[in-house]
Amino acid sequence: MGIFNKMIQLETMRVRKIFISLMLLGVLVLNNGCVTILAAGAITGAAQYVKYTVDSTAKKTFIGNLNRVTLASIKVLKKMRITINTVKKHETSAKIQAVANDLKIKISIHPITDITTKVSIDALKYAVLRDRATAAEIIAQIDAALADQPVLLGKRDS
Repeated sequence: MGIFNKMIQLETMRVRKIFISLMLLGVLVLNNGCVTILAAGAITGAAQYVKYTVDSTAKKTFIGNLNRVTLASIKVLKKMRITINTVKKHETSAKIQAVANDLKIKISIHPITDITTKVSIDALKYAVLRDRATAAEIIAQIDAALADQPVLLGKRDS
């Protein structure tokens, strides 16, 4: 009886190994489709985040030099009661950082030519979410403020 019991134990272990191997193979086969779906979802999610990041930044080019557009931007932020933290002005650009409640607003101002200047506004909430509506409203207000000011264009040759 001892030998017979040993043979049954060996056979049972072999059946268990085969059963576990088949289960692992089945999991791999079934999981292969899930991995494809998960990978596609992750890639789509990453693409949507990049699109969201790029599309949620308001940008517009205005007629006016760097100084004029920077002053108009500061005027608009004060009019909208947005607290200005820093204004950094260089020869080639200006950057304004401001806050309004839980929004961090970053305004980048870059001259395109002597009389045209591009403004980019990024309104961040919790360092991840972007508030495109606020950024667009600031752009609209800058546009209105610049329309109120007389436009000083460069000299033209006759």
